[in-house]
Amino acid sequence: MHADVHVRLKNCSDYPIKFLTFNGADWLDAVPYKAGTVPARKDTKSDAKPKRTACHAGEVCKVDITPQNFDIEVKKRVRVPSGTYLRITYIEKKYAPPDNPIMDNREKSYPVISYSLDEHERPCDRS
Repeated sequence: MHADVHVRLKNCSDYPIKFLTFNGADWLDAVPYKAGTVPARKDTKSDAKPKRTACHAGEVCKVDITPQNFDIEVKKRVRVPSGTYLRITYIEKKYAPPDNPIMDNREKSYPVISYSLDEHERPCDRS
């Protein structure tokens, strides 16, 4: 019997993040083990609270993070060792030119994700 591998997600950005976890050795990624949402950090004067999650077996969890509230959905996969904090440090909103200016000339927003992997919880920057 395998014990769960626990990791913690901390979102220091202004955007909510959906996440899925997969077992580190699961090369098919067929069935996520856990799914959830980490809310955006609301107040720059307070620190974000980490959310505990897990995958089922191994020493590493694969965590897919998808920032919300963007026109173009971007998923980032991070391999997170057991007991580690995945801290989303910043999400920058960028804009892509229109695919087909004749049909839709609006630029579409997409996220650029910055993160760190930490052995211990670290506070969010106060900016």
